[in-house]
Amino acid sequence: MKKIFVILFSSIILFSCTSSNLVSSTTIPIDKRTIYLSFDNTHSTVDAGGFIVGNMFISNIESASFNTLENRMLTKRILEEKGYKITQKLEMADMILFAGCESNEILSEVTILIVDSKTEEEYVITKGSFGIGLDLKGDMKGALQNALQSIPNR
Repeated sequence: MKKIFVILFSSIILFSCTSSNLVSSTTIPIDKRTIYLSFDNTHSTVDAGGFIVGNMFISNIESASFNTLENRMLTKRILEEKGYKITQKLEMADMILFAGCESNEILSEVTILIVDSKTEEEYVITKGSFGIGLDLKGDMKGALQNALQSIPNR
């Protein structure tokens, strides 16, 4: 009986601590496939605790922990599976993906914004949350995966 209770309780905790939410999406033009990944503030207006792209503020309080090779490779893999092409050169990109993370001891939340690289027109805004509270890095990765799942396929 105790084992069943533990499994049931663990399942409730796991599923209640994860979510993804497509906040806004417009149709991405068919000729737009190439994305440049920006996990920092190098192509935006810097603000305290985050950065601004167009009219959108992206919190990036955990930038040092979030901007890792592992998270960039995860993003690249998932986007390529969805039919996007990732480029290392901004001038070659049709779109820019901005990502930021805010975390506490309970939950990590990742915000992703995809904009046109020339006009900064917003195509996708999505948020993903994840929190078990055991490992900040793991929670960030889970939140990133949840946010990426909401991005439409090409």
